[in-house]
Amino acid sequence: MTVAMPFFMISASFFVKMSITHFYIVLFPHTWLQKLCKAQFLLLTLCWLAGIIPCFVGCRPFAYTWDRSIPGGQCFDLKNFWMGTSIVAMFFDLTCVLLPLPVFWTLKMTTAKKVKLTAVFGLGFLYVYISLFRSSALSLFVFFQKPLVTTFLRLFHQILI
Repeated sequence: MTVAMPFFMISASFFVKMSITHFYIVLFPHTWLQKLCKAQFLLLTLCWLAGIIPCFVGCRPFAYTWDRSIPGGQCFDLKNFWMGTSIVAMFFDLTCVLLPLPVFWTLKMTTAKKVKLTAVFGLGFLYVYISLFRSSALSLFVFFQKPLVTTFLRLFHQILI
């Protein structure tokens, strides 16, 4: 469970972004946008690999991942790992929202339709904001050291201020 959960969380997050990027490659025949999307797809693949490899090599010995009673065992800093992963994911969330916008404004349709289409894709900014909120919540969370209730209280306190 300790190895599987981060693996599946990271994989799900990056595979959704890869799917959206592939959809843009198929949907838009513009060469400059296809080149950007292919570059993003490659970067997403590399970042996915960089995110899942530490799930398997983050603790020495490997059994220390689920059994913290092993003497001399050590793990890398989980908080920094999740913070880095969420910042990279947030960047790719933003690029998935912004990539098609220049193409929409070159389409032959009324300005009102362009604005509506941009507003629909602009809802993606709400998702980016939620990702930012998740990252700030993650920065408050100290893994395996504080009760969950205390963490949520600190999080809501930060939101209200």
